[in-house]
Amino acid sequence: MKDYIYLDQEILNSTLAQIDNGLNTKISSTQTSAESSVEEDSQASNSKFVGGFPGVLQASLSLSSTEKKNNGFTAGQSEMIDTILHDSAVDLMLEKFSDKIKRQIDKSVTGDYVFLSENYRIYDFDLISKITDTDYAPTYANLDKTRKLKIVDLEIARVRANNPKNKATTLAKLHAEKLQLENDIAGGESDKFYNIHYFAKMVDVLLPNTIYFKAADSAILAEKDNFRINTAQIQTVSNLDRKIHVVGIVTSIQEKTHANGEFEMLKNQELNKIPIMMTDVLLSNFDLLQEGDRLIKPIAIFFE
Repeated sequence: MKDYIYLDQEILNSTLAQIDNGLNTKISSTQTSAESSVEEDSQASNSKFVGGFPGVLQASLSLSSTEKKNNGFTAGQSEMIDTILHDSAVDLMLEKFSDKIKRQIDKSVTGDYVFLSENYRIYDFDLISKITDTDYAPTYANLDKTRKLKIVDLEIARVRANNPKNKATTLAKLHAEKLQLENDIAGGESDKFYNIHYFAKMVDVLLPNTIYFKAADSAILAEKDNFRINTAQIQTVSNLDRKIHVVGIVTSIQEKTHANGEFEMLKNQELNKIPIMMTDVLLSNFDLLQEGDRLIKPIAIFFE
């Protein structure tokens, strides 16, 4: 059984429409009333509706007009049929395009349909930028130091209240320790979160509304709107010890990376290359983009 977490229905339908000079029939998702409609006709006649997707889903409905019949689907039923249709359509595409789909990713070229089954890592740069924001990062980056600072404050208050003989020396040491902890909390580990925050924020600007999958010899850029699971659920599958299966199209090949940021001088009319260059520099510095990687636009992503 396939557990689909992502499906681009528009590309899937477009691909299938090119099989056998196009599809004879089409079923699209429609929103219907939650209440089924009932019709009655006194004339004796029969009608029959036949529709479906060749090789995927075939449905027929016979109505006798001399009786009251329910001729409507609820919204929930319509969505279920549409899901069944597209899930089966992926299998149909793999069958019909079996001679065109490359299964060796390193042998593929731009424009090829590919199928890969690989270990993976998932990155939601929007989420990473939010949780490493300066409003949150210092708090959990310095939990231990924050706890120690509270203990020092309590000790300073105790010394002042008890007025011991070595009060001045003890308070001086405590205040020095407090100052060091405050400086560590203001900088230190939180600086790392600061750098990660702005890295993730910049990548999210360059790759908006995207979940980034890194696999061997490939990078998959998946549009968030096509996921069947939410942000929290995506995180639960981000570190699973299982392979992910991807059907997609190679949009480009990263022939070379530029982690050092060194590029040839751009001409005036080549300003359009700046986003690509920035993406290259940022991702390659974190080993999220490597030379020879295929950048893939996914059609379907699933587990088995």
